[in-house]
Amino acid sequence: MKALSFFLKKYSLIYGALTVITILYACFESLNISIFLPLLQSAFSAFNDVSTKGTYYQVLEKIIHLFPFNSPFLNTCLLMFIVLIIKEILGFARQVLNGYGSIHVSTQIQRQLFGHYGHMSFDFFLQEKQGDLNYRLMVSPGKLARCLYYIPELLKAITMTMTVGVLLFLLSWKLTLLLMIGALGFNFISKKMSEQISYLIGAERTRQRRLATVVVNEFIDGIKHIRIFNVLTLWIQKFSKPIMRFRELTIRDFFWLAVPDSFAHIVPTFVIAAMAIYVYFFTSREPTVVLQQLAPMGVYALGIYRILPFLAMFGRSMMQIMGELPDVELLFQELNRPPQVHAGSVSLKNFNKAIVFENVSFEYARNASFRLEHISFQVTKGEKVALVGVSGSGKSTLLHLLFWLFTPSSGRILIDDIELLDINPEDRASILSFVSQEGFIFHDTIAENIRFGLSNVSEEELKSAAHLAYADEFIKNLPQGYDTVVGDKGLKLSGGERQRIAVARAILRKSPIIVLDEATSALDVNSEAIIQKGLTNLLQNKTVITVSHRFSSLHYVDRIIELSNGKIVQESQHTELPRDQGVFLLQP
Repeated sequence: MKALSFFLKKYSLIYGALTVITILYACFESLNISIFLPLLQSAFSAFNDVSTKGTYYQVLEKIIHLFPFNSPFLNTCLLMFIVLIIKEILGFARQVLNGYGSIHVSTQIQRQLFGHYGHMSFDFFLQEKQGDLNYRLMVSPGKLARCLYYIPELLKAITMTMTVGVLLFLLSWKLTLLLMIGALGFNFISKKMSEQISYLIGAERTRQRRLATVVVNEFIDGIKHIRIFNVLTLWIQKFSKPIMRFRELTIRDFFWLAVPDSFAHIVPTFVIAAMAIYVYFFTSREPTVVLQQLAPMGVYALGIYRILPFLAMFGRSMMQIMGELPDVELLFQELNRPPQVHAGSVSLKNFNKAIVFENVSFEYARNASFRLEHISFQVTKGEKVALVGVSGSGKSTLLHLLFWLFTPSSGRILIDDIELLDINPEDRASILSFVSQEGFIFHDTIAENIRFGLSNVSEEELKSAAHLAYADEFIKNLPQGYDTVVGDKGLKLSGGERQRIAVARAILRKSPIIVLDEATSALDVNSEAIIQKGLTNLLQNKTVITVSHRFSSLHYVDRIIELSNGKIVQESQHTELPRDQGVFLLQP
């Protein structure tokens, strides 16, 4: 329950108010039932018979006499009406606040978790399954909302049982004692069922739902290859297995949730039967005595049947809470996972000197067979440097380190003599721009994809960037121009068009340092020629670090650094490295 108390404390104002309202609601419900006794007594002209009254009812009688009518019956009716209105107002407020609280908390936690993931390391996303992350963000908060909704319902069941139980005790302590023994037994059984059945079913349902979510994400991402290789049947089977298991568990959960309702009807029925037996064997059957007993018996029976649904609610709510608890624990674990991205505080508005890799080493936690070893080089302002080497030599890893996606195992990376980790993220992002082989395009308009979060950009600046990237050549031919929605992952655009948008995005940011990672390697000759023209505009008067396999695409660089197995094996001026040497033998 530690996870549950974490969320309740976090939003204590809402749930504190809800607790107060629920207790008041229960008190007024008990008062509403108790008023039936003086109402019936006054109806039977026995209102002044003190033999059936305790202190509680004497106080209630005094309240009734404060009302304006001479008739005790009318005064009692008026009091009952007032109590009923107050009770229903409290019930309405409780219901609304409970619904508001559960959805408010779940959406706030959803936003918080989304932001929390944004501060996790790049390696975290490489290790986690996309479907698992989607489940935690989109499904688990909904389970938290349901759990938080059930808690006030459980509190309502407890307070109603207690307040009505006090009323019943005043009427007949012997029968109420019998009822309490049955209720305690019911509580024990409900608790055990919740812990041993509902929690385990809930945990397994969570696991199966997560597995199904993972399969769905993989299916959508790989639909092209699934169609090409005609393996749809395999993916249907992969999806069906967790879904059918989820169905089986849910049906089993419905079965156990029905148990509290059935059991809760048994105990009060036995108590009513005991009350009838008591009256039959142990009280006088004279009309006057029967008349005196009729009102308390009627109120007691009413109390029993009013308490009946709350006994059932208690067991059902306990089981529902325990069934959702695994997801609540999952959210608790995720939110308490320490952030892994260091947020520097040093301001760096301009780039004036050099980028320096100083004895940098790095090893993947998940792949000990690869490591960068003691990498040292520098790129001075205005210089254009290429990193080359066969696949797996460490080129892209160096770029990831430069963007602080990975943290060096040892050594330092400096920009203008300031360690990269100490520069605040906003300045780091404004100084460095990136164009990769697979440019990220999201489901929005072309204009928003070029802006990519920049809010202070005029339409003129945006179109100028698109023009310099040669993107306006295809944008102006689209039906909605810059307002054209490009589809998920930019699927409505060709590879060359997506890449031109990525170049326009980098031009718009006006960063002094440009990093290119195989920016044209996936394109055909014609598309590459267009992108190269856009890159020429982008790279003017900029400091450049580029990764490429093609010698022909490096005509603009000043220096080439070749890597192999995580080490620098040679470094030379562009004109000094023959084409038949090193990596260029593979891709002229």
